[in-house]
Amino acid sequence: MNNSSFIDFRRESDHQIYSSAVEYLIDDLSITGHLSLIRQCLTFVLQELFYVHNKDDKCYLAIPADYNQWANCRYSNPARRSTRCLEIIKFMIDRGYLDWHKGFEGQVRGFVTRIRPTKLLSEYIFPLFTTYQIRYYRHPASEVVFLKDCNKRYIDVPDTQFVIQRRSFLKKYNLLMKETDISFVAGKEPSNDVDFFRTDTYSVHNRGRIRCGGRFYGHCIQGVNKDYRKHLLMNGMPCIELDYCALHPYLLYAEAGAPYIGKDPYTIDGFNRDMVKSVMLIAFNASNFMKAYYAHCKEREKKEKLLLTVHEFGQIYTAFKNAHPMLIPYLCSDKGIYLQYQDSLIAERVIKHFVKRSIPIVCIHDSFVVNYKHADELRDVMGTAYQAFTKSCHVPKIELANS
Repeated sequence: MNNSSFIDFRRESDHQIYSSAVEYLIDDLSITGHLSLIRQCLTFVLQELFYVHNKDDKCYLAIPADYNQWANCRYSNPARRSTRCLEIIKFMIDRGYLDWHKGFEGQVRGFVTRIRPTKLLSEYIFPLFTTYQIRYYRHPASEVVFLKDCNKRYIDVPDTQFVIQRRSFLKKYNLLMKETDISFVAGKEPSNDVDFFRTDTYSVHNRGRIRCGGRFYGHCIQGVNKDYRKHLLMNGMPCIELDYCALHPYLLYAEAGAPYIGKDPYTIDGFNRDMVKSVMLIAFNASNFMKAYYAHCKEREKKEKLLLTVHEFGQIYTAFKNAHPMLIPYLCSDKGIYLQYQDSLIAERVIKHFVKRSIPIVCIHDSFVVNYKHADELRDVMGTAYQAFTKSCHVPKIELANS
């Protein structure tokens, strides 16, 4: 699946530029049947092909060949994309509009086929689209609360009071962010392309349990490096990003019944603060020491950063234990995924405050970006949200995330 992007059944565009191309292709492909359905399917196929091609003209669009993957489902296919799309794709392959390659049998998505436009599409039809700014958005019926099992497969979310409430909150939040213009200061744009129309946020819960995970994902700004986020503009106004300092250790101290009042928990004499934080966040997530070290190696290799030896990793681990004996029961205890649920509840409180006031805000887990004029308000709300959740009067330091 290298150099391919999976088809997104939830993506939509209402731009009329596709219409003329669709009518031409219907005639050329000699497709018969229910014309309204054919237009709908062909528009969706063209939209997805152009979206991926516009990002990378060498990239393939990956599509499920299994008809079950096209079933009406609020997770995978809320817009009820018809399996007629597969027939249309076959027509386009036969008439030379598409190249295709067999994919493979995947654990989660079944058998996958890869397609991409030939010159007939990329050089004669797609140039018509590039002269317009086409806005994409999520289908309104798309799910915003996701649940995965232990094998990371999506499963049905029970419609509990919490799920219904979170779904309602996220849909209101997404409506606000859909109308928010996102840009960067001229000359300070990120080096990688940012899909400014990807503004929807959703929460992901894991291991078949709502209380595992629950953090917010999806907004395009979450994937932007913090060094560039300080140049972010929302509705043309400069922004500020505030961050909870060492939120997870503070949450654990609060859970232990002894709110932390010392210096930054990750600041330990003789060790780099960022490395201590990296090691301990992994240690909170892992179930034993060696799994924590292997996770460290995997993460650092992925980011092409310097690896610690197991001895160096152990030194930091031991130094943290000595500095914070009350947190020893939580180390290598698989606690991290439950902490993510807790920080998502705090984040929800913060976001809700600004949504009620129609003030755009972007959440990056435990940091928040708002118009700089609302910096003091954000600081106060973050403090209040933490206190309301933990029932503690001691609040983690709240600082500039990109200082």
